[in-house]
Amino acid sequence: MAQNPGGAGYDPNLLRQASGLHLGLDFAHGVRLTMLLVSVLPLGVAVPAFLLMPRRRDPRV
Repeated sequence: MAQNPGGAGYDPNLLRQASGLHLGLDFAHGVRLTMLLVSVLPLGVAVPAFLLMPRRRDPRV
């Protein structure tokens, strides 16, 4: 966020304190799980798709 010379600036800790949020290990585990799914899911779809796709036959045979 941009800070102007006369402002106090943006402090994410103030937001957490004001709303009573505690972003601790649960948040970190959620981010890790999301990144794992986003990384592994395309591979999990690509491998079966590769194996199930019909192969081209050699026209010379």
